[in-house]
Amino acid sequence: MNTQILNFTRYVVGAALAFVSVIFVILALPGTRAQQSSDTDRCHCYEWQYCDENGDCTDKPHVHHHHHVHYEPEAGEQCRIECMCEEGTYPSGDDCGACSFVGTVCMDL
Repeated sequence: MNTQILNFTRYVVGAALAFVSVIFVILALPGTRAQQSSDTDRCHCYEWQYCDENGDCTDKPHVHHHHHVHYEPEAGEQCRIECMCEEGTYPSGDDCGACSFVGTVCMDL
């Protein structure tokens, strides 16, 4: 009877270790979700920017900045207002609220 319990315990522990090992191997593979999110988390860029190889936010191609102007988008453009906020303040709705208006940034669609 004791040998049956010992054999069963070895089986359960072995299966658990094999399962944990497989999980670690999957997480360590290049391109897994955990690694991809850490690559993009190093930059907190606006939707019109991307994170370059140096970890800096850079404008995507076909992005136009209209400084100090409320620019109306033309056909084939999508525009957002750009605000400069102090720590703890946020834009509100369709305007900068307590933040300073910088201009309009537009992307070609």
